[in-house]
Amino acid sequence: MADWIGATDGGGSKTASALLSSSGELVPLPIAGGCNPQDNRAWKIELEQVMVHLRSGAPSVKAVTMGMPGFGEVRELDRAVSAVVTAGMGATAFICNDVEMAFHGAFPQGEGLLLLVGTGSMAIAGTQAGGSTRITRVGGWGDSFGDEGSGYWIGRQALSLATRELDGRLPATGFAEKLCQALHLSLDRNPLALMEWTAHQDHTRSAIASLAQTINGLAEDGDMRAREVLQDAAHYLAEHHAAGMSKGGLSSGTPWATAGSVFDSAIILGAVSTLIGQPPVGAALPPIGGGLLLAARQAGWAVDTAFIDNLARQLELAPPSHKRT
Repeated sequence: MADWIGATDGGGSKTASALLSSSGELVPLPIAGGCNPQDNRAWKIELEQVMVHLRSGAPSVKAVTMGMPGFGEVRELDRAVSAVVTAGMGATAFICNDVEMAFHGAFPQGEGLLLLVGTGSMAIAGTQAGGSTRITRVGGWGDSFGDEGSGYWIGRQALSLATRELDGRLPATGFAEKLCQALHLSLDRNPLALMEWTAHQDHTRSAIASLAQTINGLAEDGDMRAREVLQDAAHYLAEHHAAGMSKGGLSSGTPWATAGSVFDSAIILGAVSTLIGQPPVGAALPPIGGGLLLAARQAGWAVDTAFIDNLARQLELAPPSHKRT
């Protein structure tokens, strides 16, 4: 009978999980809602549902990586998460920050820099030291006073510029009207439609972060104010890269990779690559692949090139929700 391992890729808006057998069979599990304890009151419910799927999806699971958003940042929340995971999975599970997990997927050999930019923004630099990987983190300070260049930051900047236009505090360029049209809002019926839209969101942070895609569309259509927001975001992200390289002790030219939905924007990707001076390399594995790799090592499996190649092929066949980069 095959042995099994598992991994969970937790996020602010959704949580993906999967199982992998020692014979190389990948089983994607159902998607759950977001499990970030910093901004989601229902995080325990979502995480417990994920663990139900992990326990019921295979006859026995030797090791599970739980990639949790925000883990390692707030001690009280770390204790709460650890208690829920221990109750649900016992000693088979170990927890790490979801961005650190994504780094191990991007760079299985442990050296490089991952720039993950979704709802939040963070750089993870990894260097090899004495046979182990030393992890250095830059950014990820949260939306109250950090996460510059992130999806939330882009959405927040866009809303601010739009409302300043509507007030007359900025020259009118049509940006505010275009943004409202994209959100199917009528300024004629309600001049405060953007305020009402925000108030009606079930998860305000995720909703504002989702505006990054809208802003990218406006920028691609030639809106200069939208393009300026994306260019400003790119400068902040290049700043993350530079600080991560320096703080992590990495030499210039060390490969870097991307993860997160903000890099779906060709404008952002092109601008950041130009500012850094080199394009990103392709991640060897998506974030959940990094979790499975860590679990395989925890279970004592041989994690060699053949293992990584097979896992990459299996994840290529998985649903898009399980192979996001």
